[in-house]
Amino acid sequence: MALRFREAETLLALVEADIVRAKAQLDAYDVRTERELSRLVGLRGDTLSSQVNGVLWQELTADGVNVQRGDPIMQVADCDSVLVTLSVSETIYNSISTGDTATFRPLGGNQVMQGTVARLAGAGAASVYSNMAVSPSEEHLERYDVALVVPELRADPTGGCSIGRTGRVFFDERPFDILWKFWK
Repeated sequence: MALRFREAETLLALVEADIVRAKAQLDAYDVRTERELSRLVGLRGDTLSSQVNGVLWQELTADGVNVQRGDPIMQVADCDSVLVTLSVSETIYNSISTGDTATFRPLGGNQVMQGTVARLAGAGAASVYSNMAVSPSEEHLERYDVALVVPELRADPTGGCSIGRTGRVFFDERPFDILWKFWK
């Protein structure tokens, strides 16, 4: 009986040693798993910064998609490069030229901003809109395209990023402009 008791104690000691060894191995696996997960988190994402003052305009990739260096992942609309684009009749288009002054009045406001004609693109000017945030409508493309630079739109802190705003443009002084100044 003493021999059986001694044999059971030995087996119990071996099993306890196996349990201790298995727990140590499990702890080592947990440490390695945590280390690998923290390494992967570092590789998964990073802070992105933009070289322009702008807003996120379009996401080009979905969550969980692997991207490589240089792959486009989003489009940022540059708020410091805001242009006013408009379509005009052929008569007006032929009467203006690059560098001419114009007046822009945003819709819903009575602020009048001075601008300069920056581009005359003519009819069907879809290609000049390829890198712009807002694409023209079909009706817009049927007429003659003009782009204005309006510095006050860029400097307006209350307007934020002025992309997509609408208004009216005037290219010359009109007889009733004096009344508009008094009416405001």
